[in-house]
Amino acid sequence: MKRRRILLLLGGTSAGAFTLGSGAFSSTTAERDVRIEVVSDEQAFVGYDVQGENDSDETLPKIVLDEGESEPLVNVTNRFTEEITITDATIKSDLDITLERDKDSIDGGETATIDGTCNNSKGEDTVELDITLEGDRVSADLSGANNQRRFVVQCGTEPATPEFSGNGNVFRGQGSGILSVRVLYDDDKESEQFEWDTNSNSQIKKANTDLSGTISAVYFVNWNVVYYNPNMDKNEIDFPDNWPDNRRPGDKKGGESSNSSSGS
Repeated sequence: MKRRRILLLLGGTSAGAFTLGSGAFSSTTAERDVRIEVVSDEQAFVGYDVQGENDSDETLPKIVLDEGESEPLVNVTNRFTEEITITDATIKSDLDITLERDKDSIDGGETATIDGTCNNSKGEDTVELDITLEGDRVSADLSGANNQRRFVVQCGTEPATPEFSGNGNVFRGQGSGILSVRVLYDDDKESEQFEWDTNSNSQIKKANTDLSGTISAVYFVNWNVVYYNPNMDKNEIDFPDNWPDNRRPGDKKGGESSNSSSGS
């Protein structure tokens, strides 16, 4: 597991000293003179650890939250001898995520955990979690607005790979839920975004009777992923400019999974 850290030393004397990890702070305040130093994470005294794993093709840690289930997002560790307090924690995301922490005050050597819960949200988003800390004579704001602190949250389980039939239809397994999608045809025309209720219709053309013609690709908006028809040459498909580069081959209806490579 690859961790991302931001660290701080809270000075215990009248002339305090802040020791910052490589992530640093957006702002700090103190009652007396403060000396700022940048050191390795191991030398500092307040740890900020994102509880996500880096997939082989991911640049940011990723945390999966099942609907209604709480999972740890960030651990805040006080390696100093004096108590510090988390006074605020906020998350910036297009997803509806509720934050909870197991404690506010952190004694020396202890860790507080900030958990997240998805509320009626599906999909994934790169999030920023900001934390405000206060000690006896100091305070610090940890901004999540850089890649040393950003991480990806996925709400729910990503739908299974869709199947493309020979007659140009697309199939999903029953019970996959309601999915926001856009459709691209083989003549490069694009549909408006609509909701595909797979609980009622496993075939996309039955879910939206306005669809006609052979479908070359489907954009699953919540998941920021595009599946293209494995019976077609991806390089010959004119994907809309506003569709993501996360493009994967779909499966052939009634056949084996496509072995075509994904990518932009």
